[in-house]
Amino acid sequence: MKQNDKLEQFIRNNRSEFDAPEPPVGLWDKIEPGVSKKKPVIDWQKVIIRLAAVIAIFIAAYYFHEWRTPEIAVQHKTSTGEFESIQVLVEAEGYYMGKIDEAKNEVTQLASSDDKVIELMNTDLDELTSIFNSLKNDLRDDSDNQEVIEAMIQNYRIRLQILEEMLKQLKKSDSENKKTDSNEI
Repeated sequence: MKQNDKLEQFIRNNRSEFDAPEPPVGLWDKIEPGVSKKKPVIDWQKVIIRLAAVIAIFIAAYYFHEWRTPEIAVQHKTSTGEFESIQVLVEAEGYYMGKIDEAKNEVTQLASSDDKVIELMNTDLDELTSIFNSLKNDLRDDSDNQEVIEAMIQNYRIRLQILEEMLKQLKKSDSENKKTDSNEI
């Protein structure tokens, strides 16, 4: 508190000097001897070390970029090819699943009285679904994707062929039964 009081007292006593627009004459002459007139010294060793660090970082960044560029290009080509293959698989899956569901419903309707046929159909389809799931896992493991995708599409084709063959046999059997029934009447 006393120091604050001394400062306040000093300001009150010298208020007129604080309000003066110009500093008093000779003020700089009193300050100048306390200021050193040394020229700033440049530490060339630090400058060279910093310059070398900047150059090393630039060279490392350049080589890293050059090293990564071919890898990125290959990844881009691979991912584009994989994307197209996956897109083909998705389209095939949509097409074949629709056809398989249609055929499965037809077989179920035609063989509604024969549980053995439905059981046989479900067994065959379950086996193919198991193989398909195995192929799907292979696709996730990133093995040769094109071959796996072709095998998956082939799996859909086989399922559809089995169902179409069953439908053909059921329709043939159904038409023969109708002929036999009409001949008996």
